[in-house]
Amino acid sequence: MIIEHVAKAYEAISLSLKRCSRDSINSDLLDALEEARENLRKALDELKSVQSDDRKFYDAILKYSLSKKAELGDNISDILRFLEQVK
Repeated sequence: MIIEHVAKAYEAISLSLKRCSRDSINSDLLDALEEARENLRKALDELKSVQSDDRKFYDAILKYSLSKKAELGDNISDILRFLEQVK
């Protein structure tokens, strides 16, 4: 949800920049909008990166847990069927 809000703000700034250039609005406003757009772009990139890192982390935990269950003699097929039912 946060990424969607940041993306919408980025789009709004981009549209504002287009209007400023079309209507010859002063450069101070253009500079501020450019800076805001760049900051939002950086925030969006960072959020995407963190989200990707979280997914990798939880995937690693799941793989480790399944391998431990297999070492203990649990049937992985049964576990996967159970997980499919939980969805």
